[in-house]
Parts: sequence; structure tokens; C-alpha cells
Amino acid sequence: MDAQGGYNNNYRAPKTDAENKPRGTRQAGAAGTQNKQMSSVAKEILDKVNLEDFEAAPENARFFVIKSYSEDDVHKSLKYNAWASTETGNRRLDQAFKESQDSGCPVYLFFSVNASSQFCGMAKMESAIDFEMKLECWQQDKWGGKFSVRWIFVKDIPNSQLRHICLSNNDGKSVTNSRDTQEVLLEPGKEMLQIFANYKHKTSILDDFGYYDDRQDRNEEKKKATKKEGDAKPKDKKEPTEADAAPVAEPSAEQPAEPAA
Repeated sequence: MDAQGGYNNNYRAPKTDAENKPRGTRQAGAAGTQNKQMSSVAKEILDKVNLEDFEAAPENARFFVIKSYSEDDVHKSLKYNAWASTETGNRRLDQAFKESQDSGCPVYLFFSVNASSQFCGMAKMESAIDFEMKLECWQQDKWGGKFSVRWIFVKDIPNSQLRHICLSNNDGKSVTNSRDTQEVLLEPGKEMLQIFANYKHKTSILDDFGYYDDRQDRNEEKKKATKKEGDAKPKDKKEPTEADAAPVAEPSAEQPAEPAA
């Protein structure tokens, strides 16, 4: 995380050996069976995204770049139609969503995994932030709040397709050099939307959904085992001290009792 409360654009969770392999060739399962066929969940998602009749030229909309530490969290967002950001990012997105409700314009989120050199999809915000909710599914136990999203596009789009889009509200930097929850103004946002809609992709995270399903299952089993071990350990009992056994002096007339806080 950077000093402004967003993700550092160069940091990502360390890649596993499998993640360094091409899409669709990563291994899943304890037996190492190759994920050559798309999982059933991924097929259901695929039926709902990358639709040709999507309105890719809205008159008005809000756009933000979302940076993720890992593809594992993008995988979970696709499964559960949810997302969470840093405290600063949550506040920024929550304000944008509530403002958009007055004008009726959608809020679109362009997703990219740090240091991946690509964007991986676009989703629409479907709710304000529930700051009291915390999902336990994320790769790191540090993201609070929760809001609903609906995925519109799921496709790998190289940064080279978007690098020419520069943001006047971010010192003229390329959109590919954005931090988490960086807003993209209307015209460059609409240009990005057109690219997402029209780009003929060859790969997407859906190709590796079985791999990430398996990783999630194994991580959850590890968490359960760790919790079970912690619950089984006897709790240390505090030995009584002289101070614990000392009587409490009654207040006198000269020294009245202090009021309760």
C-alpha cells in the first residue's frame, strides 16, 4: 500500500510456478490434473459477460481503475459478485456511487492485477459500501467493507492497447500507471470502454478458473486447520498477584469517590 492509502502499482502477491505458465495450462488439484477444460462455474459466468449488445457509448458515467494484489481476489470477485478496497478506496467509491444515484449514471470499474501488464475485466458497481461487512474470502485478511458488482467484460487486454490514454486528473500519466481507485474522467473513460468492448481477446482468467477454485479450497482448509489448532491449545491462566488480592479502600468523607466515566 502506498502513502495515499492505495495499492502500490508495482507490488503484487508473489507468483506461484503455475501462475507463470500460459493461460489454460496451469495445473489444479492435488493430483495435478491440467485445467484444459473450463470449469462449470466459469462457463456460467462466460454466458453473462462480453455481450455484444452492451451499451458501450453511455452519455454519462463514472469510471475508476481497480488494482488488485492477485488474480486470486479477482477470481473470488467473479464468483461472489463482490469487491472490497482499502479504507480510502472504499470511501472514494462509496461517495461516487451515491452521487451517481442522483444523476442515474453507472459507475464502472476497470480491473488490473499489479505488475501483470494487462487489464483483466470491467465490472459495474451495484451497491454502496457496507462498511460493517467483512468478507473472509480475500487472499489477505486486511480488506474491510463490501459492495456488490456485476461483471460486464472478462478478458485479458494488454497495457499496450491502453497506454496512449493519459489522465489529466493524474498529472497526465497513462491510465496503465494508475493507483487503486484512480478516477478516469468521462472522455478517456468512454475510450477505455470502447476498447474493452471491441478488443478481440484470446485469453481470460476464466481459462484458469479451476486452478483458482482449487487454490481457494486448499487455502480454506489450511485456515480451518490453523483455527482448530488454536482452539485446541489450553489458554494460559493468569496467576493471582498481591495486587489482585488487596482489598479496595472505602472512600472517606475527606476523599469522596470519583464519578463513573
